[in-house]
Amino acid sequence: MANSFLRVLFIGVQLITIALADLSDSNIISVVNQMRQQDVNAAKAGDIVVNYQNQASHSNFDHDNAPQPFFTHVNENLFNGPTYQAYLKLVALFVTPDVFVPEPVTTAQTAAGYAFIDSISTTGPFQTMWSFLSSNGRFTDGDL
Repeated sequence: MANSFLRVLFIGVQLITIALADLSDSNIISVVNQMRQQDVNAAKAGDIVVNYQNQASHSNFDHDNAPQPFFTHVNENLFNGPTYQAYLKLVALFVTPDVFVPEPVTTAQTAAGYAFIDSISTTGPFQTMWSFLSSNGRFTDGDL
């Protein structure tokens, strides 16, 4: 069977990292800010509340001294967006792998992977990123 979806996704992230390597910081910051403004599914102020507690051990990283949960509130409506729903369907098909046993990739996993890619590729942030990379000669529409 073809490469696993996650391997392909990882390679895609690596390619984008390489594609951005020689672009100016100000150009990248500008496009990232545009992407954030276009993210209609982004958490708003108060949607996610965390309790840092300042209790992490700075000398022993084997444990955390914080007695309370890190997340004190998460607006569960955030999980209802189409991209998040596609992501949940994708990760539900994968198990915690045993590093000594090859993980077969099922047709359901591949289909869920493509459904996730389809769901994010239609969003404003993705379209802005793609336009930015294309206009800087990094990719063409034929690569999509």
